Amino acid sequence: LLNEGDTVTAKVTFSEAVTLDGGSPALKLQLGATEVQAIYESGVGTNELVFEYVIQAGDTADQGIAIPANALILGQDVKLVDQAGIDAVTTSDAVAANSGFVVDTTAPMAPVLGLALDAGVSDTDGITNNGEMQVTLPTDAAQWRYSLDAGDTWSSGSGTVFTVPPEIYDANDIVVEIADAAGNTSTAAYASALTVDTASPVAPTVSLTLDSGVSDTDGITNNGEMQVTL
Repeated sequence: LLNEGDTVTAKVTFSEAVTLDGGSPALKLQLGATEVQAIYESGVGTNELVFEYVIQAGDTADQGIAIPANALILGQDVKLVDQAGIDAVTTSDAVAANSGFVVDTTAPMAPVLGLALDAGVSDTDGITNNGEMQVTLPTDAAQWRYSLDAGDTWSSGSGTVFTVPPEIYDANDIVVEIADAAGNTSTAAYASALTVDTASPVAPTVSLTLDSGVSDTDGITNNGEMQVTL
C-alpha cells in the first residue's frame, strides 16, 4: 500500500542501450481514473530507463497502479536513439493495474473515545474510580495509539480499551489517533476533563451532639442527635 509521499519507481526496458537528446522523457501512469506522469531519473547509456513518481495527496488507485499503452512521452524536442543514432521504438502495450501497488491517501475516520464507566455520584461528571477508556475504531483501522499528555508521548493501543492511572486530566490531555493499512492517520479524538480517583476517603468521625444528663461522657443522654464530621 502506498500513501502520500511514497515514491513509485517504473522502468522501461529496451532491447539495447539508448541515449537521450534534447531533454528528458516522462512516463504515463494510471492511478484509478487519473493519469499522472513519472519523471525521468536515470538510465541513459543503458537499455533501461528509470522513472519516479511521488504519491500526492488525493491520489487513489484501489486496484493498483497501471501503465497505459504507449506511455513513454518524449516531448517535441526529445529524441531517444540507439548507439547508431537510430530512433528507438517507443510504442508499448498497456500494463494492467498491479495490486501490489495500491494507492490510498484517504485518511480513516476518527475514533470515538470515552470513559468505559463514569462511576460515582454522577455518571456524567468525569469523576470516576475506573480508569478504563473505551475506543471505538472504524473498520479500516490497522493500528492505534494513545497519549496521556496531549500528544507529547505515545503508547501503542491494543484491542479497544486502555487504562489511565489515577490522576486529574485536563480536557485534551488524553488523545487517540489511528492509522489505516496505508499509513494514513485520522483526526485525533480527545477526551474531556477527567479525574480518576481510586483512593479511599478518610473515615468520618461520629459522636453525640450533646451527652446530657449527670455526666457528659457516659453516653447516656436524652438527645439522640449525632454529629458526623466528614
